[in-house]
Amino acid sequence: MVQGRGTTLSGWQPDLLQTLAESRQVTIFDNRGIGLSTDEDAAQASTVEGYAESTVDLIEAVGLIEAVGLIEAVGLIEAVGFGAA
Repeated sequence: MVQGRGTTLSGWQPDLLQTLAESRQVTIFDNRGIGLSTDEDAAQASTVEGYAESTVDLIEAVGLIEAVGLIEAVGLIEAVGFGAA
């Protein structure tokens, strides 16, 4: 689940997460440089392309084979970038 720019993973409603988790694996995360995440390259992290690349990196790191996104606000733009990555 991709949150909007500048919003932390705590922005997701617990009831929504619980409902989704009843039928699928749910992964929430802070975008690079936001909340509890780390920021190795502030310039790249602050772009939509940087967020999309970081999302791809996370999906690969945790070994997800299939990913379906629920996206909020700027997360939609990130997903478009993710689709192009």
